[in-house]
Amino acid sequence: GCDLLVACDEPDVDPAVFSALNDSSVVYDGRVVVDAFFRTSDLHIFAAGSVAKFSRRYGRSLAMEDCNAREVGTRLAAALLTEFSSAGVRAKESQRLNILPTLSLPKAVGSLLPGKMYGMYIALPHIFALPEGPPQPAPDGNSVLRVSSEGHLEVHLDPSGCIVAILYCGARRIDMARLACIMGLPACYLDNLQSRVEDGQVEDILDFVGAPWASAIFHDKFPTLRNSLITEIKERKEEGACTPNDMATMVQDSVLEFVQSNISELISYNLPYQNKD
Repeated sequence: GCDLLVACDEPDVDPAVFSALNDSSVVYDGRVVVDAFFRTSDLHIFAAGSVAKFSRRYGRSLAMEDCNAREVGTRLAAALLTEFSSAGVRAKESQRLNILPTLSLPKAVGSLLPGKMYGMYIALPHIFALPEGPPQPAPDGNSVLRVSSEGHLEVHLDPSGCIVAILYCGARRIDMARLACIMGLPACYLDNLQSRVEDGQVEDILDFVGAPWASAIFHDKFPTLRNSLITEIKERKEEGACTPNDMATMVQDSVLEFVQSNISELISYNLPYQNKD
């Protein structure tokens, strides 16, 4: 008997779909062509996802199929709401400046492989789009961390030390949504992960980043905290009022306040005693 059958074919548009688009005079160039607000040549028809592509007039852009589907859907929903809200003025200004929506969230794909093995790949859009996969290590450039007690694991870092891709194949079922939270973050956020791995202090990266000490990083409000700190530090630097010590104190106070406000969900942390008198 047959244990495994794999059938493959080149991706192509359904003839009936193409005929409908052609009959409606909707511009098609390998995919349905849309503007920055996901509108086709018929401004009453919107399209997004793997079936669509941004117009060439915006220059080179990421293919939507290489982007996070939820983020693409969110941007499409926002574009549709603009049609029925007072935000139309802002929309027209963006259109005049030819500004494409920002699509930066990581994309994750996974599958169950023969032998009850799991395969997983998470990457930022510009890395996911690379046909050869994530860049390989290079002196003073990209680096790859490989430490796993089971299976094969690769954590790819860009030259600035930020996590841009994670590749895994093994028997462990991986929470891809959780790992996606650390994509784009500097590895130093994870208790200096890169130096710890290189010094042999980490036996398994997945166990290390999944430990209770890192739970704040995976909190759904952590990106908001990080973005607000980056904005505030940038503003203070422009004003010339931010020394390294001031910056460290501000970050520490903000993180402590963040943990305190979400302590019911971050129960593994012990906060320092604060005398309010």
